[in-house]
Amino acid sequence: MESKCDSSDDECEAKRTSQHEEKGTGGASVDPSEIIRLTTEYFYEEDDLSDTICSYITSSSNLEPFRVAFSNATSTSSPPEFSLECHSIYTDYLNLMESTLSSFISTLNLSMSEYISLLSQTSGESGLESGETIATGFTTLTKFENYVEMVRMYIEMGVEPMFVPPLVGEDGRFEFE
Repeated sequence: MESKCDSSDDECEAKRTSQHEEKGTGGASVDPSEIIRLTTEYFYEEDDLSDTICSYITSSSNLEPFRVAFSNATSTSSPPEFSLECHSIYTDYLNLMESTLSSFISTLNLSMSEYISLLSQTSGESGLESGETIATGFTTLTKFENYVEMVRMYIEMGVEPMFVPPLVGEDGRFEFE
């Protein structure tokens, strides 16, 4: 999934909005499995979410405070101490994720509460296309530890941030490290 948006942010947002407006529900009765399918497609097949994450994390102004924290760590077995500036950058990232996901949800012609309600209707299902998987994806995107790991991998190894679906085992349960 090669995905750098070379246009201005406004042009990228307009492209994303038009792509998702075509897929919206148009106010009709909403099938939860269709919302899950569209969300899964947005998360794992389209580039806008991963482009947004990558652009934010790889911004040099967002990296420097983390670079300092990693270099000041006394041992690799203990986590670094992060400055308030790091936490401020992370809070800005959370706001960006909330805005990005809210924009996507609005293209489905749903409110946040309607969307969450539809996800919860499929929470007992397992596999990639379930409300539980989507909720796990949201959590993965927004946990501080996961954000720090994406930043660390970029700083130390040059690995661009990526968002992948949670691993689901043969028994339908999530596999975590």
